[in-house]
Amino acid sequence: YSAQTRYRGKTMNYDYFAAHMGVTPNTQNYWDNNIITKPTTTEDWYYLAPTGGNAAMITGLNVLAGESYVFFVNGDLRIAGDVSVDVGGFLAILVNGSVNVSPAVEDIQGLYVVDSAMTTESNGTSDAPANFEGSVVAWGGVNLGRDLVSDNVSTAAEKFTYRVDLLNNMPDSMKVFALKWEE
Repeated sequence: YSAQTRYRGKTMNYDYFAAHMGVTPNTQNYWDNNIITKPTTTEDWYYLAPTGGNAAMITGLNVLAGESYVFFVNGDLRIAGDVSVDVGGFLAILVNGSVNVSPAVEDIQGLYVVDSAMTTESNGTSDAPANFEGSVVAWGGVNLGRDLVSDNVSTAAEKFTYRVDLLNNMPDSMKVFALKWEE
């Protein structure tokens, strides 16, 4: 019964965080093409509205301790390389569309807020497991597509591990005070 109860709180999606952090329709793209790479400047957040609606993270990303990145992707995102966040670092990717995770990706760390669906893709044969560390909020659902082979019954094809250090390292500009006090 509890698992099928509808969520009744605020919808903290791409639009919510974009308004909260100051992303406007006139915001300029940080990246010149549709490929997301590790930023070379220090900003509160980074924005990409991909041409044709599709962005990609091809080479993956490694966020070191002390680094903090918030990416806004106004379109769909394809993750084709591993994403790691060291303890003491922070990464949030907010997507106004869907996220597809390539079958080659095994490690995905960070906080992901996706307006549509997040999908882990299969290569059609025996896939490597996908290990998520952090949090995934996909308002359109999560499609788990990995298959480790039909006779595997003891290993998860997709594993999700919560990391409280990511919330502790979240930049103040992203935090929202959500307590409502009534007499």
